[in-house]
Amino acid sequence: MDILQSIISQRLGSIDIESAIDFAVKQHHEELEDLNTMQLDEGVDMEGKSLGSYGKLVYKGRYQPVDLKKTGDWRKSQKVTSQKGVIEMTASNWKTRVLIEGKGKQKGYGEDILGLPKKDLESGEVGGILLNSIILEVKRQING
Repeated sequence: MDILQSIISQRLGSIDIESAIDFAVKQHHEELEDLNTMQLDEGVDMEGKSLGSYGKLVYKGRYQPVDLKKTGDWRKSQKVTSQKGVIEMTASNWKTRVLIEGKGKQKGYGEDILGLPKKDLESGEVGGILLNSIILEVKRQING
């Protein structure tokens, strides 16, 4: 029994869960990026706070929701990555800084416009998306 326990302990000790999370995020990046898009469609940031109202009706033909989508270029530039198990969302479009910080009299929307929705993290939605891929990678690590 001690030999079996020793073998199992060695294999379990070699599991790199952070690497498994990185693997899963890479496999499911589109689904995770869609979570951010869906929250913006609702007019809220990742914390669930309203992005407010458009200043002029002519801009989008409505005041709400503020979806931060005019041409779609900014949203298309959003990418989710994971390094050492830390999931991060970035956007490479030039509008990113303006949307976050604002410009001139235009107020920015803050850093929370980019990220996985808190409600989806807390409800287990994100974990559900990633779980099977994490398990697959852990099995691969165990089997060497």
